[in-house]
Amino acid sequence: MQEQREHILIERLKEVVRTGRHETGEEIWHRQRNVPPVTIEALAQAEIQLGFALPSFLRRVYLEVGNGGFGPGYGLFSLNNHDSTSVKRDTSLVANYQGMKSMSQKDIDEFWADEEDKPALWPDGVLILCDWGCNIYSCLDCFSENLPIFRMDSNESFAEWAIEASSLQQWLEMWVEGKPLFHLDWRRATRVSVAHLRNTL
Repeated sequence: MQEQREHILIERLKEVVRTGRHETGEEIWHRQRNVPPVTIEALAQAEIQLGFALPSFLRRVYLEVGNGGFGPGYGLFSLNNHDSTSVKRDTSLVANYQGMKSMSQKDIDEFWADEEDKPALWPDGVLILCDWGCNIYSCLDCFSENLPIFRMDSNESFAEWAIEASSLQQWLEMWVEGKPLFHLDWRRATRVSVAHLRNTL
């Protein structure tokens, strides 16, 4: 059942990428990009750089649908900057993760020295999937069994993230079906502490 559901979603995503057409209930941030999928070698290299294996469904998205450029917000980030087919050369899943993980507590304290609300150390296994603009991002927790999607909105809080979807699959299904994802009600949403993310799921 789960395998069939994944297969159907992969095929629907391929169709959106192939045709460039997508029904949506919110403002369109970008046109869908038809970027070729990554190779198994490129994916393996990215996993080495990340230090962990990607969830199987996310692997299928990059291996079968395309190397970013489609999906919510400004589209999924490309897998890796080293891939010549990347939609954007200055950012990727790998580059974003390495950049966030490179910040120490000292770096955070110094950079946000005048702020009461400061970011927490970046959690292991959390990837920034897409950018909505205005310092708002959707993030995937690769180390949680259900693969929840979190809304990181620094306009609201550095210390907390809101649950945007219960799983990566649900999130992409909602997008394919044209359901609005951007206007999340932060005050009504279920929120989690970033500092204790591993302990709250």
